[in-house]
Amino acid sequence: MPTVPPELTPGAWRLRSDYQLNKTDSEDNHDQSGEISRTYLFRPLPQLGSKLTLGETDFSSNIFDSFSYTGAALASDDRMLPWELRGYAPQISGIAQTNATVTISQSGRVIYQKKVPPGPFIIDDLNQSVQGTLDVKVTEEDGRVNNFQVSAASTPFLTRQGQVRYKLTAGQPRPSMSHQTENETFFSNEVSWGMLSNTSLYGGLLISGDNYHSAAMGIGQNMLWLGALSFDVTWASSQFDTQQDERGLSYRFNYSKQVDATNSTISLAAYRFSDRHFHSYANYLDHKYNDNDAQDEKQTISLSVGQPITPLNLNLYANLLHQTWWNADASTTANITAGFNVDIGNWRDISISTSFNTTHYEDKDRDNQIYLSISLPFGNGGGSVMTCKTVVTAPRTACRGMIR
Repeated sequence: MPTVPPELTPGAWRLRSDYQLNKTDSEDNHDQSGEISRTYLFRPLPQLGSKLTLGETDFSSNIFDSFSYTGAALASDDRMLPWELRGYAPQISGIAQTNATVTISQSGRVIYQKKVPPGPFIIDDLNQSVQGTLDVKVTEEDGRVNNFQVSAASTPFLTRQGQVRYKLTAGQPRPSMSHQTENETFFSNEVSWGMLSNTSLYGGLLISGDNYHSAAMGIGQNMLWLGALSFDVTWASSQFDTQQDERGLSYRFNYSKQVDATNSTISLAAYRFSDRHFHSYANYLDHKYNDNDAQDEKQTISLSVGQPITPLNLNLYANLLHQTWWNADASTTANITAGFNVDIGNWRDISISTSFNTTHYEDKDRDNQIYLSISLPFGNGGGSVMTCKTVVTAPRTACRGMIR
């Protein structure tokens, strides 16, 4: 959307709306519609290192499944920290015998250098973008050199040692693309704590009146050259109108690794198993308000590989997802995406991506789709974005435009 007039953004407040234009063409159907899918306010709170969001938005979580809601969220925002303290990076510690220089490099390129006094030292301000094997060289004042290696890898659940990240959310869920809320009120709290340099603990609660309660607890571990691994367990209790409480557990592993030789990123995100009576909050809402279409997840395996091709300013991604359900046929989805950013004339940082997606259901034909997406930043500072996505699913073509 165009830049919001100053009278609508007093102080640090910002107002955003997403407008979507949908057009579908097929042999026997031509349809076009447009609507505002959501409107919300947000502002930074530097004194808390957080961001406050009010209005219609999506519940975004590393622990619980996402859904749309109307309400408020207060969450830690790494963008308010110094650049070198954003995200996760391991601490590097050692002992200097004299006044020494610590040099950290990767693939022969120096990425960090600091002078330290005699005695133990800790490097705790590495940039979050540092991933893979790091070479550490401690050069003493008398010329002696000590070399060793450390590895940096990350999952969404790792937090720097001593830091706490949190998110508080409250509101009423709403169906996607609708401004009407359901007759439910929920509250959610998530916390991640960097207990040690390579170990983080995290957990959360999600409560909706007397009908739904969920609690999760997990641990994230940087395993150095082996990558990063997290494991968590989520418990949920769901009360439906005509049934007894259904209580169940869901177990999940997440794994990621940076391959230095090719600069590739591999993520097994994740292996997840849910027992028969476990319901995420999104699934609970589906059962309560749209029972015929509710599917109960049993097992999910997701594998993702990312590969940048720097000379071409191109990023390639491949994803494989296999899902089984307690009450529906299993499905396998494969996706290949290529994306790059270009500058055309006065337009800067134009994002273009294309992908092929195929889904196979047991005892059914494959569902193949081709996507083309173009995003154009505009407005003062490029704070607004216009996105056009075309989806081809034979024999139908759909085009969706969004301005935000």
